[in-house]
Amino acid sequence: MTQKKEAFYSVRKIALDLLIEIMEKEAFCDKCLHQALDAYDLEQRDKGFLMRLVEGTVERCIELDYVIDQFSKVKVKKMKPVIRNILRMACYQIFYMDQIPDSAACNEAVKLTIKRKMHNLKGFINGVLRTIIRQKDRIVYPKEGTKEYRVLKENLKDAASKEKMEWVYVNRLTLCIITFFVSVFLFAQLHKVEINYIYTDPTTEFDLVGSMNDKQKRKAMEITESDNQYLDFYRGNTEVQQKDIEKIMKNGRINKDYVEATNKEVATAAKRVLDKLHTVNKENLQWFEVLFAMVFAMAAYMAPVWLLKFQAKMRQIEMEDEVMQFQTIILMLMRIERVNVEIILEWLERYANIFREPISKCVNNFESGAWEALEQLKEDVNYPDMIRLIESMQAAVEKIPIADAFDELDTERDYYQARRKESNERLISKKGLIGKVIGFTPMIGLFVCYLVVPLVVIGLSAMKDSFNAMSAMK
Repeated sequence: MTQKKEAFYSVRKIALDLLIEIMEKEAFCDKCLHQALDAYDLEQRDKGFLMRLVEGTVERCIELDYVIDQFSKVKVKKMKPVIRNILRMACYQIFYMDQIPDSAACNEAVKLTIKRKMHNLKGFINGVLRTIIRQKDRIVYPKEGTKEYRVLKENLKDAASKEKMEWVYVNRLTLCIITFFVSVFLFAQLHKVEINYIYTDPTTEFDLVGSMNDKQKRKAMEITESDNQYLDFYRGNTEVQQKDIEKIMKNGRINKDYVEATNKEVATAAKRVLDKLHTVNKENLQWFEVLFAMVFAMAAYMAPVWLLKFQAKMRQIEMEDEVMQFQTIILMLMRIERVNVEIILEWLERYANIFREPISKCVNNFESGAWEALEQLKEDVNYPDMIRLIESMQAAVEKIPIADAFDELDTERDYYQARRKESNERLISKKGLIGKVIGFTPMIGLFVCYLVVPLVVIGLSAMKDSFNAMSAMK
């Protein structure tokens, strides 16, 4: 019996290593499993157990994190990689592996924690898992449609926005509705402007170069006013034909301008009025304009979320800069004798900007309990790099020398600087590509407008004439 437990412990240890590699370092699950099966001489049953445990934990990761977050004061994202993967693995056994007793899954998780030299966290692991086991039948899972709510809440937190969730939704809906009606109103106004232009534009039968003289303007406006009378009479009638307009012009029913005119003059005027009438009748709100208004409204609905993401991105950059500054301060202080965690926190508070409020809170609560104050600080900040600094401070609180607690800080700082340099290089390369696209766009547009479009228009016109000729022959 002892040998079987030891075997299962070894499998769980392998599974934990694989989960850290997959979940934290984004390695491929299948590849890691195959390498592990080749590297370890496991029995067939142990191989099956390992594959099911790893694949199942990866597949159900989101659900498992949701369950853990319900019963743990420290959220999954803020846990140490080893701890959160131990909890994930244990929860998967509790919920989806009936052949494993719940108590065994809990005990093995505690053993793994001890083996990883995290004795101070074994009580935390045991407490969370025992609570989950007792209340697993009463867990309330999120309903459909709540994912957006959780994502939005996370964006608000990342952007350090003081706005409440309810007001975010109210603002989004208000902006959406206003944008829709404003868009519809603007489209309607454009149609109104076009109709007004037809009614007020001086009508001339000739294409004049330059401006008209006063006599020509008066004549053009007389024609426009005459045409407007016919437009008002036929407006809204989509079935009227040119011969109908010619007939009413000749009998002088609307006005006497064309009673004594020749047939050619009447035909020309009737055609002109008919063209204007078709334009006026078509100047109504179209279905695609309503569709555009809906698209604009949806964009307006999403705009606050996009703004929050942008703010979160900017805040991310600011937090990264501030953490690098903190690292520099700690590297200087850790070499001074009699420096403790409280002094380090006080110095960080002086130079903090983004993290000033949570650090000040931690300093004020430090005397009441150093570990608890630092744990609260971890909950208040939402940045992994800062959390790692806090965890090092917690290690120093446990009577570990400051220099030992931050022994890898110099290497981490070099890594952050290299990462920032690589990120800046990618950004510069991306902007260079965008610049090239912008630079070549006028030339491509010129080529398309002056060569491609005319050729297409000529081709379509020729095709239309051919079809008309074929129809006439029939």
